[in-house]
Amino acid sequence: MTDPNAEDRDVDHASGFMNRIAQGGPVATVAVVLVALLIAAWLVGLLR
Repeated sequence: MTDPNAEDRDVDHASGFMNRIAQGGPVATVAVVLVALLIAAWLVGLLR
């Protein structure tokens, strides 16, 4: 059985996450940047 509302819930969850970041101020921004840098460094390591 697939849940017809699952996709909407995922979108709501994602937008809620973004809203929390937007309201979190500088600390949340720094955290997101650090995660992005970690992912980028990991990808560069894979591609080398």
